[in-house]
Amino acid sequence: MTDKPTMFVPETVTIRVGDTVEWRNTGKIVHWVTIGPPIPKGAQPFDSGPMPPGAVYRHPFTVAGHYNYVCVPHAGTGMIGVVEVTE
Repeated sequence: MTDKPTMFVPETVTIRVGDTVEWRNTGKIVHWVTIGPPIPKGAQPFDSGPMPPGAVYRHPFTVAGHYNYVCVPHAGTGMIGVVEVTE
């Protein structure tokens, strides 16, 4: 039995400037969280690197905007998400 990639849950979150988003790998395979273009002006890129099962990655958002992100090894299967950051 293989552990196929799942979607980020939820796929879209809305937060306020200064909030931190936490991603947890609850699967059985390595996942990854990295920002995709475009990046809001003044925002810092983020990249979790490979996250083994059980790993946690946190990123604070200090600039309002629309952030697309992907699981690097599973982007082709649609493992993508969005963080909307409001003032």
